[in-house]
Amino acid sequence: MKNYNQVYVKNSFEAAKMYCKAFGAEITREFKNEQNTAYEHCELKYGVL
Repeated sequence: MKNYNQVYVKNSFEAAKMYCKAFGAEITREFKNEQNTAYEHCELKYGVL
C-alpha cells in the first residue's frame, strides 16, 4: 500500500520548487490554474517509491 501526503500552501510554485530542492523531489504531475499563477494540483515524487 502506498501512503500519500497532502498539503495546501500559498505560493505553490515556490513551495514545489523548495520541496524539490530540499528533498530531492521531482514534479511528476501538475495542473495549473487558468491564469498560470499557481498549481491547482501538483504531485511530487521523492525517495524510493
